[in-house]
Amino acid sequence: YRMDRLLGLRMGTVEVARPYKGKPAAFSWWVDDVQFEEVDRLRKEIQPPDPEVFARQREVSKVFDELIINIDRNLSNILITKSWKIALIDHSRCFVPYHSIRNTENLTRCSKGLLAAMRGLTAASITQAVGTYLTAVEVKAVLARRDRIVEFFEREVKAKGEASVLFP
Repeated sequence: YRMDRLLGLRMGTVEVARPYKGKPAAFSWWVDDVQFEEVDRLRKEIQPPDPEVFARQREVSKVFDELIINIDRNLSNILITKSWKIALIDHSRCFVPYHSIRNTENLTRCSKGLLAAMRGLTAASITQAVGTYLTAVEVKAVLARRDRIVEFFEREVKAKGEASVLFP
């Protein structure tokens, strides 16, 4: 949630740590106006009203998942609201200290805003945003993945042209 906000995405739900019955716990904000999960949309073959806007949201979510190395993203934890906004839930298996891109096939296109926000990440900005939720090793891994993702898109722009790879 805090990385999502740091990058200006606003796709993740608000998550807070609070004790529950004397034990550490996490609470998530409910997503209002959900019409279905992505798995249901695909199964029912429902097309978004603006396929390009929806595709851009999906592409941004895939880049974000590569950055935070979400190893458990599945179509049931991608929610679609009635206004066709994507809400990403379940980030319980992220931030492993892996320094490479896990799935380059997930990196098809990227928003210019997300790319700029990733370029601006520093160990200090991440640590300030996430506090003690990530270790120094995990922060270093995020930055290493960020470097690989930025380099990947820079190569793609050179090979395919900016308009084919980046969008506003």
